[in-house]
Amino acid sequence: MLWWRDFYPDEGQAGGTSERPMYSTWYSFHQNPQQASLEREVDLAADLGLKAIIIDDGWSYAGPGTGDYINCGTWHVEESKFRDFKAFTEYAHHKGMKVALWFPVPFVGKNNPDYARFADKLVCYSDRFSAGILDPRYPEVRAYIVDGYRKMVEEYGIDGLKLDFIDVLRYTPFAGGVFPACAGGDCETLEEAIAVLLGEVERAFRAKDPDFLIEFRQNYVGPSITRFCNMLRVGDCAFDSFSNRLGMADLRMMNYPLAAHADMFLWAHDEEPRECARMLLNSLYEVPQISVRLASSTPEQLRVIRNYVSYWDDHRELLLHARIHVADPECDYTAVSAENEKLRVTCVYVQRLVHADGKAHDVFNASDEDVLYVDAVFPACYEVYDCFGDRVCGGALPQGFNRVVVPAGGRLEIR
Repeated sequence: MLWWRDFYPDEGQAGGTSERPMYSTWYSFHQNPQQASLEREVDLAADLGLKAIIIDDGWSYAGPGTGDYINCGTWHVEESKFRDFKAFTEYAHHKGMKVALWFPVPFVGKNNPDYARFADKLVCYSDRFSAGILDPRYPEVRAYIVDGYRKMVEEYGIDGLKLDFIDVLRYTPFAGGVFPACAGGDCETLEEAIAVLLGEVERAFRAKDPDFLIEFRQNYVGPSITRFCNMLRVGDCAFDSFSNRLGMADLRMMNYPLAAHADMFLWAHDEEPRECARMLLNSLYEVPQISVRLASSTPEQLRVIRNYVSYWDDHRELLLHARIHVADPECDYTAVSAENEKLRVTCVYVQRLVHADGKAHDVFNASDEDVLYVDAVFPACYEVYDCFGDRVCGGALPQGFNRVVVPAGGRLEIR
């Protein structure tokens, strides 16, 4: 899909922290993050090898969440949740983790004092969100949005923005299909204005700090918009590793020059370690984002995360940047592989024959069976590791068809 570069030659730039494993508060805390609890999560996340924490929705208002955005637009950190947010960001930095903050890009809540100021500069009003959808065709609207982010970055020392709800900026909600006029605007179309707005955001922060994080999610990614971020995440699919795998393959095969991220991993408190590993493996070729309560996870679950993050980080150049090959797209990708000049890494999601042709080959078993089937072109040696990274067994792999016992969630190394 490289043809679009003739139309959109400017590309986003990844690298740095955008390509390192992260922690997200969304599924673990939803709209009720709490500083004391998150400091404990930062301790554990840093120890597991995670390099950033994304503070999702809920940091700007009291309570566990209302389902609307009635007060948003003028940003402040809710003191009942973060007694000292500057101290929290410094604590995370001390632990070697960057901090990114969630924002709903186009909203100004109807209870916000600034709502009256922009009442005539809205795309529409949303009853669902109890907020106006700001019209970025106006330069003063764009300045308001960007200045709000700048204030938070400068005051609290945050290192990134998770930008949400860009996809509500569209023509369809208007009664009778009539789009409002824009007297005083400097952009003719909404599409042009969105690009101008995101360009202003990107220049405001990444020009000063090339490692500054800007995340978009899969619902609104494409060649015209991915110029302005360095992280692309699969859309929300809590507990659904299958959808995560489909989103992973789709994003990777589009050849975006950015860091593709999995939707945040979440599992039941008493989930078996092998099932945790299988869920992680469904997004092996993306940057992992963890969103389970680490402090209440079992020691075995933490061992699975540690093993996965360690392997992923050691091989991230191959897993993120080598061209991926998918098997059986008509069956939703039964296996995915990637390789460089030294190593091939394959993940099997549904049992199928794996070919070993003499190249060093790591094969992950993400199926629900404790076995892998291997067709060896040449005799080789193998070792088997479980979902904790512990060696289970090893031996000779004869030429021809082989049935090798590999625990689900584990790995077969062929050398």
